[in-house]
Amino acid sequence: MSYPKTSKVRSKKKDKVEVQFLAEKLELILDREKCTGCCVCVRVCPKQAFVKATPEGPKTFFGKQVIYKRQYAYIPFIHDPNTCVFCGLCTYCCPFDALRLKKDGKIIPPEEIKLVELKAVPKLKYEEVNLKNGKKAKVYTKGTLSIDSSKCNTGCTNCSDICPTGAIKITPDITREETSFEKNVKMEIIQSKCIYCGACHSICPTSALKLTIDEVHYSGEYNSPFWDDTVKKIKLQNNTSE
Repeated sequence: MSYPKTSKVRSKKKDKVEVQFLAEKLELILDREKCTGCCVCVRVCPKQAFVKATPEGPKTFFGKQVIYKRQYAYIPFIHDPNTCVFCGLCTYCCPFDALRLKKDGKIIPPEEIKLVELKAVPKLKYEEVNLKNGKKAKVYTKGTLSIDSSKCNTGCTNCSDICPTGAIKITPDITREETSFEKNVKMEIIQSKCIYCGACHSICPTSALKLTIDEVHYSGEYNSPFWDDTVKKIKLQNNTSE
């Protein structure tokens, strides 16, 4: 057997990639039940190892626009285990604790990854926020979320369904006629509930939602321009993955 040996396992609940060296084994595990599809991992990965399915835009049937709900398809995954370098940056930045790095079967806490030890990244300053599913998220960004109502014209409600905090509210819109393909609803953003994770931004098929990240909160010293580039990616700047 030659080393290193890489493999990938994908199931309904978890995705796992691993590399077996002669003396150690590394694993990266994505918990699909915790993942919201925010795609922070897609943005920050230095090797662009994660792939995000592109939301399918509306199709026209009998003159009406239709969007099929396929939320599960928007959860990112590592398409080629050979691209992952198991640096752990995705586990460090994931707001929902959906990614785990293991070494020889033992979980490496995000704050103990090699990048932290080498001071390539600073300490994230975050607050824990309760989600509508009873779990918690770490929020270390601040920004704004807006909806272009002229583009949101199908009533697919994907953004409201996927939002982990209930920040997007669906209300009746009596000015619109409901059909078998379209709902007479409108979307309202409750900014006080938004945690700027980007799940709705990633899932919107018509690009009606715009997420702007103004601040990334962290403290402490770091000795590498690597983090500066990561901050730009978190802020959706200079990034080709989104």
